[in-house]
Amino acid sequence: MYKPPKYPVSGPKPVSKWWWALFGFLALAAVSNFQDQSGDEAASKKQDDEACFRDASCIGNKKVATAGELCAREVEALAKYSHEWTDGTFEKKFSHFLWKDQAGGWMTFLGDKVKFQNGFGAWQNMVYSCELNVRTDNVGAVSARPGRL
Repeated sequence: MYKPPKYPVSGPKPVSKWWWALFGFLALAAVSNFQDQSGDEAASKKQDDEACFRDASCIGNKKVATAGELCAREVEALAKYSHEWTDGTFEKKFSHFLWKDQAGGWMTFLGDKVKFQNGFGAWQNMVYSCELNVRTDNVGAVSARPGRL
């Protein structure tokens, strides 16, 4: 004997109302908690960033990956023929950094993980430097010379 379905076949099944109430309460609690913390966290983050900008070690370690991304093509462009990076997949391209103009936010990043090829096909290790404004992420002067650090 055929039994008709309990709910209409074409429409969605009704959901208990208490699930919707629970979902609404949790969403409201999450939003209000996020709004309360966001003001305090923003002020704290701004103070931490300013303190970090005064310390060469802190800002240098934060921006060394950015320098690797922004300066790599500039260093490659210095090669007359070909270039070959000798760093590993997860290794940083720059191993040293120092302030050039702390008030202006300019740091010089140094590395030696590239080889340039000369006209005879021989490879030569190079030391390269890149100036980066750590506040605006603008690249300044880039240079390379033979040698190792």
